[in-house]
Amino acid sequence: MIPDGGFLRRVYRLCVLVWLAVGTGLAALGHWEAVAGWTAGSGMSAGLTRITEAVIAASFAPGMQTGRRNLARLYFAKLPVVAVVLALLLSWAGRSPGAIVAMLCGVALPQIAMVAEALRTLAATRSGS
Repeated sequence: MIPDGGFLRRVYRLCVLVWLAVGTGLAALGHWEAVAGWTAGSGMSAGLTRITEAVIAASFAPGMQTGRRNLARLYFAKLPVVAVVLALLLSWAGRSPGAIVAMLCGVALPQIAMVAEALRTLAATRSGS
């Protein structure tokens, strides 16, 4: 199954809806540090997903011979940046276990949304819709 062109757009839309729902629920309960952690983790992960999408699209465009090399460079360059950002976020959130848990859940949001969208697409394909 190869995702259609709107796959990632739907993933991002689902991320925003889940981010709003969870953030609103946490805010309604007065867990403001968890809201901040959730937002920081979700934003970082969604941003990294978007950057990866852009690099892949540029690297594998027709006529590009260095696609794999560019992609490898992205991942090697991205790892230290992600490690530093996560370390900073964890040091900030270290005062609140709820913020740490919410941040880690936020980091997983785009990946969970991709799995959910893939399952939805597969179900729609199999049902003939």
